[in-house]
Amino acid sequence: MSGGRGRRSRFTWGLGVALASLTLFFVLLLVGLSPDPTTSVGADGYSASGLGHSGLLALLHERGVSVLSSRWDSAARARHGTSLVIAEPNPDLTRVAGRRTLKDMVRESRRVLLVAPKRLAGLPAPERPRWMREQTPLDVDDVERIFEDWGLEVRRPLAGVEALDWKADARWPTPTLVDPPQLFAPYESLVPLISTSAGVLLGRLEMPREDHVLLVLSDPDILANHGLVLGENAALALALIEELRGGQGGVVWDETWHGHLAANTAGRLLLRPPLGYVTASLALVALLALWAGAVRFGGARPAAPVLKPGKAFLVENTADLLRAGGHSDHVLRRYFESAERETAERLHATRADPRAVRETVEALAHARGLPGPRALHDEVERAAAAGRGDARLIVAAGERIHRWKEELTHGRRRGS
Repeated sequence: MSGGRGRRSRFTWGLGVALASLTLFFVLLLVGLSPDPTTSVGADGYSASGLGHSGLLALLHERGVSVLSSRWDSAARARHGTSLVIAEPNPDLTRVAGRRTLKDMVRESRRVLLVAPKRLAGLPAPERPRWMREQTPLDVDDVERIFEDWGLEVRRPLAGVEALDWKADARWPTPTLVDPPQLFAPYESLVPLISTSAGVLLGRLEMPREDHVLLVLSDPDILANHGLVLGENAALALALIEELRGGQGGVVWDETWHGHLAANTAGRLLLRPPLGYVTASLALVALLALWAGAVRFGGARPAAPVLKPGKAFLVENTADLLRAGGHSDHVLRRYFESAERETAERLHATRADPRAVRETVEALAHARGLPGPRALHDEVERAAAAGRGDARLIVAAGERIHRWKEELTHGRRRGS
C-alpha cells in the first residue's frame, strides 16, 4: 500500500511540474517572448540603430502596407502578388539555408528591390544595447560582389552632397544625403530613375521576363533610420515601395541575408524557444501518462475474491436468486405485511386493541386522505398476480407501499 501511495505522489508531482511548465510558456508568450533578434543594431528591420530599417517598416504599417519580416524561404513567400525587399545583404554570405544564392532569390521573385549595403555596424553600446557603438564603411569591392551577377559597378564620388544635380521625373521626391553618395556607374541594362551626372542612385534593371521587376538602390541612407527623417526621404522611401508594389500587394522584408535565418521546418521550430517549452511540457506529460498506465514490476498480484464483500453484493445476489426462483410475488406480500405492521407501531395502533389494529390504521388512513390497508392489500394481490411475468410491476407496487407508509407516518410530502 505504501508503494502505491508513493507512486501516486510522484505522479502528482510530475504532473504539477508539467502544468507549471505549460503555464510558464503562456506567461512568457503574453509578456512578449519572441524569437526575433530584437537587440540587433545592424542594417535590418529589427534594428532601432541609425543603420536599421525599423522606422521604415513602422511607417509602412501606418500607411496600411502589409509587411512580413521573413527569416526563411523569402522568395517562396513573395511569389503570389507580394513584393520582395532585400535591403543591405551581408556581402560575406554567399548562400542562405545552405542552398539559395542572391541571384536565385531574385530570379524566383516577380518584383524585387535590392538595396546595396554601405556600412558595417559594430558591437552594441554597453550603456544602450539597442544602439551601435561604432560603424565602419564597407569596401567598394565588397559591395560590388553583391551585384556582380548583374554587371553593376559601384562609385563613391569625392564631390560633396551640395554638388549633386539630381535628375528624376516629378513623381520622385528629391533625396537628401549628408555624406558623399554611393552610386552605380551607368550601365546599358540599367534604366535610371534617380541619378546625377556622377551615377545612378535608383534604377530598374532590364530583365528577360517582362513581368519581372528588379529595382536597385545604391545608397541605403535614404531608407535607414538616421536618414529617413531628413528632407523628403520618407516620402521618397514610400514612393519607392509603391513603385515596387505596383500599387497592390504586400511586402516581404527579407532578413535571411542579415544572418537572421530561422528554422524552416516544423520539427526545428518545435525544438526552439518559445515553442520548445510546449514540446518539453507535452513530452513530460506523455511520459507521465505512460508511467501511470504501465504495469508495475514485481510479484504477481493476488487474484480477486470470487465473492465480493459488502451489503450491495449480498442484496444484488439475493434479488437475482429470488427472480430466478419465481418468488417475487411472495417477497411483495411479505414486504406489505412488514410495512403494515411497522406503520401500526409508529401510529401506536397496537396499544388499544391488538385485534383491531387494521381497523385503527384504516381509520387513520381515511382521516388523512390515503387509501387504507385493505385497498392496498387488494392492489398488492393484483400486482403479485400480474407481476410473475413482469418484474417491473412488482417493483412499482413496492414503491407504492413505501410511499404509503411514509405519507401515513410522516404526512404527505410537499408537491405530492
